[in-house]
Amino acid sequence: TVPFGFQQELEHRLHNRTIRSQTYDLDRGVFTSLTERGAVLWTSKRGIIGRFNFPLHQPSFLLNIIWVQSQHVYFACGNDQHIKTYDDHFKLSHSVHSGQRPVLCLAYNPRTNEIVAAGVGGLAVWTLVRRVVHRSVSLEPEYAHSLVLRRRMEGCEDMWITAVYPHLDPQSNVDHIYAINGGEICIFKSSTGEQVRVISNMHPATITCWLYVPALHYNVTGSKDGCVKIWNAHDDLVSTFVGHARSPVSGLLLHPHPPANQQLILSSGADGCVRLWHLESLTELCRVTVAQPVLSLSLTDHTRIMIHTVNTVSLWEIGQVYAIFASSRSPIVALFRADTIGPGSA
Repeated sequence: TVPFGFQQELEHRLHNRTIRSQTYDLDRGVFTSLTERGAVLWTSKRGIIGRFNFPLHQPSFLLNIIWVQSQHVYFACGNDQHIKTYDDHFKLSHSVHSGQRPVLCLAYNPRTNEIVAAGVGGLAVWTLVRRVVHRSVSLEPEYAHSLVLRRRMEGCEDMWITAVYPHLDPQSNVDHIYAINGGEICIFKSSTGEQVRVISNMHPATITCWLYVPALHYNVTGSKDGCVKIWNAHDDLVSTFVGHARSPVSGLLLHPHPPANQQLILSSGADGCVRLWHLESLTELCRVTVAQPVLSLSLTDHTRIMIHTVNTVSLWEIGQVYAIFASSRSPIVALFRADTIGPGSA
């Protein structure tokens, strides 16, 4: 394998703050860091461009935020049982009561233009509604966004859901929602609200993240036990990756541009590492190590990943992985430098 590794583009530190949730607006280059005191909007060139401070009597007012790039809007949830909508300047534009106990996690489904919200004792799907609030001949129209409840999932009353994942495979008509409830994965049918099945005994510890691999129809799970496990379509264990030194796994991503017919996975953990590995051979191709445990891992576009720790945010270019010369661990016997690459070069 010839990996070109990870190249760091920037790192930003928020002093005396703990980052709970992190987003990135690709169009404007704006980072939004949700801390225990409020939200901070900043860019790599201009620094802090905006702040939203929580009320003094309501610390940790918001627990999680997501940025929906296609709609240019934030969605946030918190202890007050509301789901809030903010515009691109983090100005509150809409708030709706969730009808359940605290909402802990949100996810956007671009296939249906819906928000999935879950937490203590509930999981619901909300339709995103956009309306024009101001129209001008010379300027683009201004929009306001709101949420309308579409359906509540059945059988969630006793669950404590910490993460939700809509099924996003564009080649599939499956409309499932995968919810992490402790050490199990609960699967719901979004269109009807019924619980399809529950997959239990996947890890001895709490599951922290999930990933679907469309090309192989695999499910990949990460856990607090430090293991990444691969499951086939029949929920049978295929293999286990233990590269994070028994530290909790915090994130899983599919490599956005792998070599042809290859599946590469990015995983992050509390060991402070982001690792790139080959899904089928479980060979680690390369890694990047940061000074603190990695709390989340996300793609900003098709070439970069964003890593956030307790008080830092960093962007890394994903080096292109070109050809897999040998899928097994064959010994390298010779290396030559090629000054030119193309037809006729040797």
